[in-house]
Amino acid sequence: MGHLAEVEGRMDADQYMAILKEHMLPSLEESGISEEEVIFQQDNNFKHISKKAKKCEVCQKLIESMPRGLEAVIKAKGGHAKY
Repeated sequence: MGHLAEVEGRMDADQYMAILKEHMLPSLEESGISEEEVIFQQDNNFKHISKKAKKCEVCQKLIESMPRGLEAVIKAKGGHAKY
């Protein structure tokens, strides 16, 4: 389990990026899981696909991992998938 992050009010692209940088990345580093093993999923909400998010190198790497996650879910026929 990773760090919890409090969402203040309605989340926007700036708060989303701050949560990724200040909470998600440290959680990932502490877990010992490499970025290559991480499957990042998002729902195409405006803050997830904002210009700021697209410019973020870390976000780009995580977004690129999404096809592996989809493949794992398909192989598991919608069930639990270990990625």
